[in-house]
Amino acid sequence: MRGAEQILAAAMLLFAHTQTLDTGIDRGNIVCSRETGSELLQAEKGDHGFIVSGGYPDYYSTGGKSGLWCQIHIRVCSTCKVKISFEELSFAECSPDTLKPEAGPRGDWCRPGCDHIHLYEVDSPYDRITHRDYFGGNKSDHYTSISGNMKIRHCVANTSLEDNKLFKLAFTVLDKTELYQGVVFQYGFSGGEITSPNFPNGYALNGETFTYMIQNLDPYGHIRLTFDDWDIHRESKVKVYDGLSENSPHITLDPYKRRSLLSEHNTLVVVLSTGESLEECCFHAGFKAVYEFASGMSDDLLMLSNPRVNTMGYC
Repeated sequence: MRGAEQILAAAMLLFAHTQTLDTGIDRGNIVCSRETGSELLQAEKGDHGFIVSGGYPDYYSTGGKSGLWCQIHIRVCSTCKVKISFEELSFAECSPDTLKPEAGPRGDWCRPGCDHIHLYEVDSPYDRITHRDYFGGNKSDHYTSISGNMKIRHCVANTSLEDNKLFKLAFTVLDKTELYQGVVFQYGFSGGEITSPNFPNGYALNGETFTYMIQNLDPYGHIRLTFDDWDIHRESKVKVYDGLSENSPHITLDPYKRRSLLSEHNTLVVVLSTGESLEECCFHAGFKAVYEFASGMSDDLLMLSNPRVNTMGYC
């Protein structure tokens, strides 16, 4: 897992360069068919390509078989997520709302009687909330993952008919950095909130990193950041950087205390490193923090660069 300083540097470069450049490797067509079975696709930031049915662009036939036909297991870097775009879904019509997925002993999650795509994220607790089915009518839909570990399954119906069946899915590996920008409004609240993944239902202790960049567009402005909810696993680390330099003042937040901070500069970078644990996964809600853009300093909150950061209390 990368150090927090490397994550910060990557976040700085992300919005200055990679958002406007075509980076990564073109992985071409990844075939999902009866012959390929289960395939592992390991990719890095910027990689892109397609997942296609066997024989694409020709139609496929199942030869009277049904159930799970093939699977692509996607694993990407710890700072990455995956965007799936459903470009072509040519399946015979069916009534999926009346059918139950066969999760049971086989655990394939395929709905009987329907050709379709099923996807979900592997790590708990994301596996409980991310199961999705895509049928012929879902063409042009998109899915962006929470984490960098997901599976895409092709399920088929028990028919020997060709039925003009095929599919083509585009995938792109993205950085998980989120950017929040704004200015002070004359009236009303000027800000928003950030949350840990899947808040308040817990985040995976899977060694991944999530970065939140909050920027006051006034170069002389500041940012107030208050953690309203704070339930972090002891293996997790949350660092807050005051500024965009690797040498910017920063602190690692105490996992047992909620904090309220005021930046000296116009940008705060919050980096959550989830840590790894197989024994105590997913019982911690995570965090919710409210940020507010400010035009001047305030006496009620101390500077992030001041080691006596204000403590709001215990969870």
